[in-house]
Amino acid sequence: MRKSRKGKIKRWLKKYFAYSFVNKVFFVYLFITLAAGVSLMFLLSHNLKTIKYEQTMDMSNQILTSMDSFLENKFEAEKSIYQSFLQMPDKWETVVGTLQEDSPPPWQEEVRNSFSQTAYAVDRQFTGLYAFGFSKERAVSLGNEMDSGDFYYFETLAGQMMGQKDTGSSLVTSRGRRLSNMFSIFLLDTIHAPDDFTEDIGVLGICFHARNIRQSYQKFDSYLKGQIYVLNNKGEIIYDSNAQYVEESIPFEEIRGKSGKLTKGNYIYNTVYNEHQDYYLVNLIPSAEINKEVKVLCINILGVMAAVLFAAMLLTFFGTRYFSRRLGIINATIDQVKGGKLSGFKKEKLVNDEVGYIYHELIEMCKVLENHIEKEYVYQLHQKEMELYALQAQINPHFLYNTLESIRMNLYVKGEKEESRMVYILSEMFRNIMKKDAVVTLRDEFGYVQSYLELYQFRFGDRMHYEIRVEDEIYRYATIKHILQPVIENALIHGISDKATSERPATVTIWGLREQEDILLVVYDDGIGIQSDALQEIQKRLSEDDMFRESVGIYNVNNRLKIVYGRDYQMQIESQAGEGTMVTIRIKAMMKKELEEYVQGLNC
Repeated sequence: MRKSRKGKIKRWLKKYFAYSFVNKVFFVYLFITLAAGVSLMFLLSHNLKTIKYEQTMDMSNQILTSMDSFLENKFEAEKSIYQSFLQMPDKWETVVGTLQEDSPPPWQEEVRNSFSQTAYAVDRQFTGLYAFGFSKERAVSLGNEMDSGDFYYFETLAGQMMGQKDTGSSLVTSRGRRLSNMFSIFLLDTIHAPDDFTEDIGVLGICFHARNIRQSYQKFDSYLKGQIYVLNNKGEIIYDSNAQYVEESIPFEEIRGKSGKLTKGNYIYNTVYNEHQDYYLVNLIPSAEINKEVKVLCINILGVMAAVLFAAMLLTFFGTRYFSRRLGIINATIDQVKGGKLSGFKKEKLVNDEVGYIYHELIEMCKVLENHIEKEYVYQLHQKEMELYALQAQINPHFLYNTLESIRMNLYVKGEKEESRMVYILSEMFRNIMKKDAVVTLRDEFGYVQSYLELYQFRFGDRMHYEIRVEDEIYRYATIKHILQPVIENALIHGISDKATSERPATVTIWGLREQEDILLVVYDDGIGIQSDALQEIQKRLSEDDMFRESVGIYNVNNRLKIVYGRDYQMQIESQAGEGTMVTIRIKAMMKKELEEYVQGLNC
């Protein structure tokens, strides 16, 4: 059996190599190709590792630079806010008096508002504003709606700083023992006496949320490797991107006071040291992450190279000996097809195998393609003709609007002024609906509401009155389109339609007023009101993001409010059975262009 196999192998070698120059050339070519492939693979692997390392370090530097710029801006913002406070001597003296005097002056809401607006104008990410006096060990909140947890943490931290030398601004975390990034980061600065800047009288604390650090490098997420740390000058972790907070993982003594790369064991520590503010930014990169990507690339390249080599062997072996001539016929046919010839080919005698089948099917395909082109051309002509007829049969919205206008003019000429007025209002409302703008000015929105109520006035007659009270200031702001109509419709249909009479007409009142940075739109009716159980159910559903319920209109409005303005902007409903209902809509005071850009940025 073995001799028989050896004999077959010898005969095969003689047949394909000993007596064939072409196959010998193929064998030499194969050997050279394999040797070149192995060498190329080795070089690629080495170069890929170097390139991936450089890319990783380059992206790491960009991430750390972005974070450093973010934190540096925070420190500059804190200094700017402090200087702004000093430029308000009357209000700042109130703060100093509160921190130092036994009987502090009364704390004014106006002072808090001024400080909050000043800080917010400099940096909108600041969430807390506090001050602490050393002499009375007293802490106060300088802003509105500050977090109580941050306040108590600041009070404790500032108390521990009494007696310490002024070292300028510092970065402190309020994380405590929590293994999460849901905490605030404080910028602490020394408060000097107004009449003697060498005397330290307290501490100013301004905080922002830790997630803002995450946002500073979020655009680099797809390139980030390892973990990001922010350390203070003692090596304590202020921020950990993975929220693990294991200080032993950072060799702080080896990176103290330095910027650059440190390789230790299987980890790379890329560090940026901010000498001015005395903090460290560290990107801990496991070498395994870089090697893993290189390995994946090498495997892919190896697979591609193997496929290419295998294809080269087949093409070289069979192409040089067998297919060149026969494939030449097919190539000639393809060239004719490229030139636009799909029929009238010269008949070739080919062996009835795969190549012959390909040639035969190519000829048949050209015939089918030629027939298909002719049929498709005719079909497209018929299709365009049908589309033209369909287009001519459509009635567009402008035709309907113009028709309403013609009806109105006809009624007006005949003396039917009231009916003419109704058709005019209806046509104006229809034209408003046709506009595709998602954002309108409050002047346009109240104009639409005026038309809507006037149309209902024709229906109810003297059984209904309405009143619109709008501050002139808010007309210049904008809102999302048709946000009031569903609310007013509910008031008219469910609130007053069954109750109103000529003797006791119902009233719908609409207010528009400014409240700080917001605008309030209020709709009140003195109709039948809502039973307490039903009101609770409605309020519960409004708190849920569910549009697929009864009274789809108000749920739609409520969801649009939350989508555009945020969850803090929801519809509020107050009602008393038998007395009436009041619906309050709160929106941000934004100009039309500003709101349009904001809505487009939501992608919703």
